[in-house]
Amino acid sequence: MESEEFCYLWDGTDEGWVLARVDPTRLPAIFNRVTRQALIIDDDQLYARVIQRMIDHGVEVLERLP
Repeated sequence: MESEEFCYLWDGTDEGWVLARVDPTRLPAIFNRVTRQALIIDDDQLYARVIQRMIDHGVEVLERLP
């Protein structure tokens, strides 16, 4: 599975996705403000790539969960 499969997280096709820092020592959580649900990706390397793609595309990074 590649990070492009998660493009809906940063391309605007699925509203509400943000990143939220829940622990300063870990990568941020992928969270949807609209549905109030987090997205879990079991593959740590893929998760890191998706996070980086979201940041590269300007997805908002919150300092805590809303």
